Amino acid sequence: MNTVIRCLSGCVLCYAMAGPFAAAQAQSYPSKPIRMVIPYPPGGATDLMGRLFQSRLTQSLGQTVIVDNRGGATGMIGTRNVAQSAPDGYSILFTVGTDMAISRVLSKDAPVDPVTELSPIIAAVASVSCIAAGSSAPVGSLTELIAYAKANPGKLTYGTPGIGSSPHLNGEKLKLLGVELLHVPFKGSGPSVTALVAGQIDLMIGNLATALANARSGKVKVLAMTHGRRYEGMPEIPSIVEALPGGDMPQGWYGFFGPARIPKPIVARLNGEILKLLGDRDMKARIEEATFSVMGGTPEEFGELVRQSLDVYAKVVQAAGVKGE
Repeated sequence: MNTVIRCLSGCVLCYAMAGPFAAAQAQSYPSKPIRMVIPYPPGGATDLMGRLFQSRLTQSLGQTVIVDNRGGATGMIGTRNVAQSAPDGYSILFTVGTDMAISRVLSKDAPVDPVTELSPIIAAVASVSCIAAGSSAPVGSLTELIAYAKANPGKLTYGTPGIGSSPHLNGEKLKLLGVELLHVPFKGSGPSVTALVAGQIDLMIGNLATALANARSGKVKVLAMTHGRRYEGMPEIPSIVEALPGGDMPQGWYGFFGPARIPKPIVARLNGEILKLLGDRDMKARIEEATFSVMGGTPEEFGELVRQSLDVYAKVVQAAGVKGE
């Protein structure tokens, strides 16, 4: 009996000490460089936006934030790496939450459950996605794309950041509407736009930010926005629904996570610093210039967004009959 009492007393003491220890840990945080994992190769939209935050966080936190690109498996390799890291705030993740949610929906055996294995820190930005064509593609407008694909099912190729990504799901939804394209998965949006410019694929479905530089130089042509309305930054480009009702997909969001069980004071510190960045006039202008929009909010609100995304994409995946790898 005395042994049991001693054990219970020890547990209570440890629990009582955990709060003050976590608070003290947060006060000294960060005391060394922070590793920010971007689970896609360099050059894509996630990488470009992540590096914008990386440079600003290095200044605001007073410690170097190091980018660690770990591409593959539609972001799951890098995501798993963070999920398995020590929950001390020195390994954080910046990723496309929509792709992560879809990967979880596609497989019950997905490498990471974002609800139970990650700590939501903040929803940072939302993206604008598009369909872009290479200069050698046999189509030059949205109406031409739809007509050609319906007359030649599966002949046009389209690249995406990978199987189970939101652009892939967008392509599968187009197929349901009679626009059948041949999917070519890459390890990120950067490699897919590189292949588009090189003429290795006809089309790319992905983030507008990734395609924009090449669109401005005339190497690719943006045919349509994949959301339900035109993008105010490029009002001359139609929305997919203008020629194909029901062909739109939800807007993608990007955010910061850590491993599960990070002390709440550290999550609060990171959330607060990123919120300050999102409220900075110059930072906001840089984000909008890259065709993203500012989000923000609390960790709790971000966690709810993750759960809502899982529900939304579960319905889309079931309707389109998409299968994971």
